[in-house]
Formats: sequence, C-alpha cells, structure tokens
Amino acid sequence: MLGFKVQKKLADKGGKSKDTDSSHVLISPTMLYAGSSKFSPKEEFVDLETKKLYHAKVAFQVCVRPGSYTVGPQQLGVREPIDVHFSNNDLEWYTKEEGSIILHSLLIKVDPV
Repeated sequence: MLGFKVQKKLADKGGKSKDTDSSHVLISPTMLYAGSSKFSPKEEFVDLETKKLYHAKVAFQVCVRPGSYTVGPQQLGVREPIDVHFSNNDLEWYTKEEGSIILHSLLIKVDPV
C-alpha cells in the first residue's frame, strides 16, 4: 500500500485558505495507480560519476490495519482499467485512524532518460 496525507482547505472570511480538521491519509493497493505522475512525480538527477541523466520516483509500501479505512474510486478520470487486479472504484483507500498504518518499505524506481 502506498500513502500520502491529504488536507482539505477552506476559505475563511478574508478569502484565505486554511487547513481543516478533516485531514486523512490516502493510500492505494496498487503501484499502477499510486505511481502515476499525479501522486509520484518524476525527479531528474545526474549521476556525477557517469554524467548520465536519470528519472527517479519514490513511494512508501505500508501495512494497513484491516477495517481501518474506507474505499473510494480513482480520481484520474480514466475509463480503462488501471490495474487488472482491482476495480477502478476501489483504488483509493482513506483513513483518519492514528496508528492504523505502519511503514514497511521505501520504494525507489530509477530509469535512465
């Protein structure tokens, strides 16, 4: 599972946005969704030794306590299946429960450009 924190912003009377208490953690059961450019943008770097250019993406793999999350649909707006193992209606998992997620691994993908 991959995750990141989402916070809603509300405009106060002065028109400025402020964080609300409705923040939650969003995770996905598939790297095909969580690894999309919306959630895991590519970062460029140069290997100083070889001078070759690379793109890198990172994500966390996590363990989630069963029953601590709600399931929602993908928000990328695509119609075709993103991952054949999951319905597009089940690609976003949300939780507000503290302690329901444990970090398992840091995933790093490096591709030559």
